[in-house]
Amino acid sequence: MSKAGDRGCPECGGSGWLIEERDGREIARRCACVRVDPVESLLRAAAIAARYRDKSLDDFEPYDPILRAVKNKVSEFIEAYPAVEKGLLFVGPPGTGKTHLAVAVLKVAIEKCRIRGLFCNYQELIRSILDSYKPQTETTEMGIVQPLLDADLLVMDDLGALKPSEWVQDTITYILNNRYSNDRLTIVTTNYKVESKDLQTLLAGESELLDKKLEKLSSSHSPDVFRALKKSIAHDLGLEVSRDYALHHRIGWRLMSRLYEMCDFVWLDGVPDYRLRGVGSGKRSTAGKR
Repeated sequence: MSKAGDRGCPECGGSGWLIEERDGREIARRCACVRVDPVESLLRAAAIAARYRDKSLDDFEPYDPILRAVKNKVSEFIEAYPAVEKGLLFVGPPGTGKTHLAVAVLKVAIEKCRIRGLFCNYQELIRSILDSYKPQTETTEMGIVQPLLDADLLVMDDLGALKPSEWVQDTITYILNNRYSNDRLTIVTTNYKVESKDLQTLLAGESELLDKKLEKLSSSHSPDVFRALKKSIAHDLGLEVSRDYALHHRIGWRLMSRLYEMCDFVWLDGVPDYRLRGVGSGKRSTAGKR
């Protein structure tokens, strides 16, 4: 599906979007000149994991005050989309509804705006990249990466679940840097912590120099060339990647900094695992899989 409209369209001027004011807020909607694919076809192409295909914001049960606030924030994002500047990064422990909410946003965006959406599980992505270099595999690394670059809206689920090699980590950085450079929104979920001091470090501009160089490299080089150049620059600047428990230890400071620029953080810390609700009382949770 083309994102652009008819260049001669008098309504949108070829942008494919119409901006209208509603209740004091700017809301964007597709212009009629844009060619659209059937919604069902777009949903199938989004490759949403089977257990989440039927999930929606309507059936999300906010069983905790934090989740009620989060659901409201997600609702506001959906209402404003695509007139939003950043994606979303859901941060919280397992079983709190992060993937459910991310998929809900993706599905509504597809249904509302007929965009090319894509769901990607981080662990499966890493394994696919590694498998692409096996002699018996016909799929290339770029064949795996390109759909993630092209999607209008990408959901990257469970970021940090596997700690990749520096080589694979560079590929993930390449993907997100490229999406950032091309103004494509990304929604991310992670079970790993993001501490306030981590964000303060990012705001202090510790990685600003490398970020600017990487942004230019990722938009003009292949993953292999980008990987080699990034390693050289990082070595010149004396930068090292930490390890252990927090998200930046799993994905590195450079990617952490990029996520801060790309996404608004949605905090689910302190929300109890839905699977543990009613434990010991003989009751069973009515919440769906998260």
